[in-house]
Amino acid sequence: MIRQHRQHPPGKDSPPGRSRFSRLFPVMLLCLTGLMTARDTLQVLLLPIESPRTLYGRFLPLKRYLEHSTGAALKLSIPRSMEEISRKFEQGQVDVAFLCPVLYCRLRARFPVEPLVTLRREGETTTTSVVVVREDSPMQVLADLKEHTFAYGKYQCAASGLVPRVMLQSAGFLPGDFLEVARLGSDESALYAVLARLYDATAVSRRAARAYLSRGLRMIRESFPIPNNLIAVHAHLAPEMRLRLRQAFLELDTLRHRDILKPLGESIDGFVAVQDSDYHTVRLLLRSGASDEEALPEAASGLRVGLPPFFTPAALLRQFDPLLRRWSRRMTMPLFPIIAESPE
Repeated sequence: MIRQHRQHPPGKDSPPGRSRFSRLFPVMLLCLTGLMTARDTLQVLLLPIESPRTLYGRFLPLKRYLEHSTGAALKLSIPRSMEEISRKFEQGQVDVAFLCPVLYCRLRARFPVEPLVTLRREGETTTTSVVVVREDSPMQVLADLKEHTFAYGKYQCAASGLVPRVMLQSAGFLPGDFLEVARLGSDESALYAVLARLYDATAVSRRAARAYLSRGLRMIRESFPIPNNLIAVHAHLAPEMRLRLRQAFLELDTLRHRDILKPLGESIDGFVAVQDSDYHTVRLLLRSGASDEEALPEAASGLRVGLPPFFTPAALLRQFDPLLRRWSRRMTMPLFPIIAESPE
């Protein structure tokens, strides 16, 4: 017997199997397309040190480079305050953050934040804080600043706030020794205020002051080295993505990527890998009483190294910081320097 294949009459419904496949095929295709084209989106936090428009312009070339290198999409955000920064970390809304050392240490004490790389400026991963006055000022040393006016720039950052306070404390300054103290919000504003004779002195990073040292200002004191700003990641970021990000940053150099690095700052020539122990200097100063904000809590785990209370924090750091850094890199557990309250 010869079987005849039934042809489906035109206009009739398709057979059940084919009909079901026809309905599901567009959905399957859409899902597969989504899987092939979807990318991780990294939430990147920038410090509000300039206007949002200026910051976006500076970081746009770096954003495009990192997206190409990591395969992830980057979404930049600029919080309006330190409280908003903390809230974003608390709510897990940050994957990558550009931070100053002081803010990094404070966030690290509360949230699982890991350092990734630090800025390299003219081959250096550290900077210094300098106290400057006008060229025609009679002041020559820090003690001469008493009964005069002083302007802070970026008060929340190490070179413009924390370290100058340490230097002043080491010189015997008390809170009421200045005739007037102001916080102007930016290093440029503080430097211009001294030039314009609105204030007698200020303290900023050496790099910020450099352009003004030939325009009517001079330096009367320079601090010990302090770490540059850094890029940190939240611990919830996948290890593979951390590696991709770190490698992308480390491959940047001025020969091949000048168009990316120059917008970030004239003196920036790359990035260097860092670890948490590189910020013990700042952490120790925050615990020494130099900060007028909430004290930094002690570390929950790690080896505490007691330092003798015979010198100021600044003097201790000059002597012990290189040794502590070396020990930290050789040991498997973190070191946390503390200043003993008494010789006993």
